[in-house]
Amino acid sequence: MSGAQRRERGSVTRLFSAMQSRIFAALVAGILGSAALSFYLAHLDRERVLAEAQGTYLAEVVSHLVDLLEESPPQERAAQFKKLRRMGVRGELREDEALDGMPLPSLEALLKERLDPGYDARARLLPPERCPAAGRHAVMHPADPCFAVRLRLKDGEIVQVALRGRIQHLGPPPERPALSVYALLFFGCIAALAWAVARMVTRPLAGLARAARSLGENIEREPLAETGPAEVREASAAFNTMQARLKAHVAERTRMLAAITHDLQTPLTRLRLRLEQVDEAGLKDKLLGDLAQVQALITEGLELARGFDAGDPVQAVDLDALLDSLVADAVELGQAVSLAGRLDQPVQARPLGLRRALSNLLDNALNYGESAEIDVETQGNAVCIAIRDHGPGIPEAELERVFQPFVRLEASRSRHTGGTGLGLTIARAIAEQAGGRLDLANHPEGGLLASLYWPLPART
Repeated sequence: MSGAQRRERGSVTRLFSAMQSRIFAALVAGILGSAALSFYLAHLDRERVLAEAQGTYLAEVVSHLVDLLEESPPQERAAQFKKLRRMGVRGELREDEALDGMPLPSLEALLKERLDPGYDARARLLPPERCPAAGRHAVMHPADPCFAVRLRLKDGEIVQVALRGRIQHLGPPPERPALSVYALLFFGCIAALAWAVARMVTRPLAGLARAARSLGENIEREPLAETGPAEVREASAAFNTMQARLKAHVAERTRMLAAITHDLQTPLTRLRLRLEQVDEAGLKDKLLGDLAQVQALITEGLELARGFDAGDPVQAVDLDALLDSLVADAVELGQAVSLAGRLDQPVQARPLGLRRALSNLLDNALNYGESAEIDVETQGNAVCIAIRDHGPGIPEAELERVFQPFVRLEASRSRHTGGTGLGLTIARAIAEQAGGRLDLANHPEGGLLASLYWPLPART
């Protein structure tokens, strides 16, 4: 292949790699195909109408000939046949009723409509060598097939007439398709074309939408395949670039928070050692409590950042064993926790993240409700882990606001009921990252109900 041919082929490839060119080509091809189908159907209908008209003409010729022969004396009938030869019609008087050839029910039906009931006309298709020559005034084309019609006149004489013409059907004439059939076929082609073009346009957009939703759940998702039309490849490349930048941003933020946390540990440790030397007990306890709050804020802030990070790999996690472990730890500390229901199958999760989310919800229930009831139930393609406490609940208007970072409805900062205000935020972030969700609602019998919906693996 020469350089010019390669350049020409490359330019054609680039031309049809664009969405605009593909849609244009699809529309042109579809419209031309629909037009060709319409012309073909019109041609078939024209041929049918023409054949019906010629069949009617043949029946009229035979009908007029029979009337002419019935009005003519027997000795003059031969002369009448000679006059008809100029019209391409050959007639003769026969002595037998036998007639060879392929039967033509359609022509016989036309003759039956135009002749008196006493005539029993028989029509047959003749071989080419027995066809009459086309006369100077013949209406039919010399290439048309020829037919023979034989019948008995009223005086008993048998007449056979051979003539040329076209009849569409050699069998019984079929019913003519309704106009609605042609319209349905035409509009069906147009609908198929519209569907193909619409799918061509919307399929890449649907893929981008799915990728955007998946990115919100898992920033570590596989990049989009950069295939398809040029516009789609460009959009996919831009999406992949955005995903890479987001990953780098989240990773940088996590590293920064980890570095800050690490750097703060040393001065905080020194501060704690110095606070231990304070002689006044009341002041000492207050200062140590404030220091503990600062350390908790730093730790929770880091956990929140890690809630959006995907460093922990996804793997199969035994949810039943994890819940049993959390409940056993709580009971060992003298807390009132019960567990009902089992999943009996693993879930796909980041182990540390799932444990962190469940621990936050359980701690929240025990801190504010003094007891917790855990119920596990499968709902469709997800497992619902419902944790209910017996505390005062949350005002309906505040159920969503408590998911915001550092929002606490409890005014105190004690180590028993106080917290950083990040526990629910972290739990929801972990759930949404895995494609689940976390809902809060006030239980009808009192207390708060936290429902964690975790997706189940697709069944094969």
